[in-house]
Amino acid sequence: MKKILLAMMAVVAITGCTRIPEGSIGYRTNFDTTVEDKYLPMGSINQTIIGDAGILPVREIAADIKGMQPQVSGNTTMKTVDLTVTYSINPEMAITLLKKKSAGFHGVDSDKRTLLMYDYIALIAKNATFKVVRDYEPLLINDARAEIEVKIAAMMRETLAKDKLDTAIIISQVLARDLIPSDAVKTSSEALVRAQNEKIRKQVELDTAKLEAERISTLNANPQAIPYMLAQAQVTTANAIAAGKVNTIIVPHNFTSLGNNVAK
Repeated sequence: MKKILLAMMAVVAITGCTRIPEGSIGYRTNFDTTVEDKYLPMGSINQTIIGDAGILPVREIAADIKGMQPQVSGNTTMKTVDLTVTYSINPEMAITLLKKKSAGFHGVDSDKRTLLMYDYIALIAKNATFKVVRDYEPLLINDARAEIEVKIAAMMRETLAKDKLDTAIIISQVLARDLIPSDAVKTSSEALVRAQNEKIRKQVELDTAKLEAERISTLNANPQAIPYMLAQAQVTTANAIAAGKVNTIIVPHNFTSLGNNVAK
């Protein structure tokens, strides 16, 4: 009987405990649902037979903000802007944030653990994004991705300081995952590129025609140059034939032999 009792006590001791994992702190909830002020350090094992022990992630929390459609330069609306903000919570301030801030400031992860200030971080990231990207051209915004990330992070830190949360929340990184212009902007851009290419093609044709006209005008002004140019062309052709570079040639009507031309 004594062994059975000891075994039951051992089972209760094992199942009635919560271990605080790395990157998290714990908090104790009493029977009356009040939360104790002292946090439970990571790695500690805490009994849950009397009261309960919850877990709060505090290190490198990733907040995903997706589907934003801010306006950029020219009052054009982006198709989508997606960010990931990585932040940490000061363990010393975690219980205060949990008790003092309403549930609307926090999020919940897939394990139903409270993510402190998750929704607040998403909100200030969105506000910063809308302010920062308005100065950028939609088709050039991806080239400025790193600069935009730095500016958003800086603006978020300013907001934290203004809200007196800069000692409680630390922004580690802002990552712009998608910066996609609207379909209308992309279509207009493609049309512009086609128009520019067509303009270049027509300019080349115009320049070629102009050079040909100048060449003909020069020949007409100097008839003596025509026989010389014909002779030069025949010499070039003969050299190409000798080198085996020509398979088919056009023979002038007065051509009698290589290098000789009978004038008529």
